[in-house]
Amino acid sequence: MEKLSTEVFSIILAHLLAQPTQERPSAYATVARSWQHVVEAFSFASITIKSKELDSFARIFSGAGTHRRCLLRQINYNIGLPTHGDSREDHATNERAFGSAVQSLFHFLEPWNKDHDGDHNGQDQSIAWRHPNVQLHFWLSHDVDTQNADGPVDHDFDVCNSSAARRYHTLLPEFNVPKVRCITSLGVGATLGRALYPATICQIASLVPSLQSLDLTYWDPAVKRHAMRKDHRAALGNSLRALGNKLPKLETLCIRRQDGVDPSNHSFVCSDLQEGGVDPLCDAIRHLAANCHLKELQLENIMISSDLFRHSPSGTSLPDADQEFPTFLNLRRLDIKSGILAPSGKWYYTGDPNSVEASNGDHIADDEEDDDAQSDVDSSDDSGAEDNSTRDRFVNGERPHHEWRTRPDPDTFNPLIQHLTEAVLKKMPSLQWARLEFGCGLDEFVGMIIQCCEAGQPFVSPPGKRRKRPWVEDVTVRRCKAWVGRGSEWEVPSDVMATWREWSGASGVVETGVWP
Repeated sequence: MEKLSTEVFSIILAHLLAQPTQERPSAYATVARSWQHVVEAFSFASITIKSKELDSFARIFSGAGTHRRCLLRQINYNIGLPTHGDSREDHATNERAFGSAVQSLFHFLEPWNKDHDGDHNGQDQSIAWRHPNVQLHFWLSHDVDTQNADGPVDHDFDVCNSSAARRYHTLLPEFNVPKVRCITSLGVGATLGRALYPATICQIASLVPSLQSLDLTYWDPAVKRHAMRKDHRAALGNSLRALGNKLPKLETLCIRRQDGVDPSNHSFVCSDLQEGGVDPLCDAIRHLAANCHLKELQLENIMISSDLFRHSPSGTSLPDADQEFPTFLNLRRLDIKSGILAPSGKWYYTGDPNSVEASNGDHIADDEEDDDAQSDVDSSDDSGAEDNSTRDRFVNGERPHHEWRTRPDPDTFNPLIQHLTEAVLKKMPSLQWARLEFGCGLDEFVGMIIQCCEAGQPFVSPPGKRRKRPWVEDVTVRRCKAWVGRGSEWEVPSDVMATWREWSGASGVVETGVWP
């Protein structure tokens, strides 16, 4: 075995990945050091562990296994919580378990800082050894493994109707979590009943000063909880703003809002999440982009406003000179997917309510609906009272189902597109492509898709990509194109069209189309 080349070992290993047609025989023994090196390079590249398995994980990568640290590229960390969290006491127990799990992992990874910084006390200093760069993805979720569960396994537990649905986990001050520099990518997931408070996500990110990529998902409170939604949005915005000076290497930022679907009742009156007329989240993202020199920004369903693209006169984050200087200096890729609701509570779309028939939805008594609307709105997260998911569909705007807004509202949609267009022209000198999708999740084809692409960059997953006759595009020039859903209608404003032509240049292409 010692005489076989690495290439031969790699070929053998590739066959081991194939799905067996019959029961797999016993595992191969480690018969040679070279064989072990090839196998470990694959098996230790990505590790998925539960928080209770951290001791075993530590043994594998410590002592005689220290050399394996340079092989590790991704850690998927599932933090198991001991209770469902549907009471104050159980939630407090879960928060302590969460804090302990984060603290234990970071304490174990802290000595890896020396490896990342190149301090090896005379040991082997190969390039791989000097720079262990790890992607960390972690989440809190219900355990369905009845044989090896970290916490309770109750398949009949209804988290939607539990008070756990409105509780969020924080990192308590009692936990002393060290900074870890070997982590260069951080992903945080969200699950109903086991989600993190938005500021806590950023708090953990601030403990990773070498972070280059941040992918966070936050769980939006129910629409009926007006004060809680406003608090969470402001908390995320303020925390992101504070990251600007703590993550100098950050290049990629992805933010997703989970469970943030626009109300299906388009006559529903939504609350205003702004502060002093400024959206704190979009304003903070723009501020972070300016300070961290982001290269890639992806926003999914977070509700966007013009504050993302321009400094608001009533805001205080940046001086008025921000109007003139490039804010997104290094931004290359901008990808935004949004519904048709603004943070102000206004709608980006309009239409005729009588053109679409409303569905009756679930039947509940009128007095029950009224009682629920008055008693549950903004109830304290400390309350042990359960929600009622059926009645909540009305106070959250899910019933009746009446999606009558089918076309952009010129008073709200056009100014947003104008501010985006001006940002592309004046504030994104390094842009390769930008894609915006509005309302593409509605029942009918009423969404808008807008793309701006630099010469050499093809359209990014354009609608109808699998058509028999694909869209024709000249990738040698700059292009701006707007696809209008066939169930909608929108005329590009003349000032927007003029700005697109200015950005595209004399040889560029500016056009509109219909999808699908």
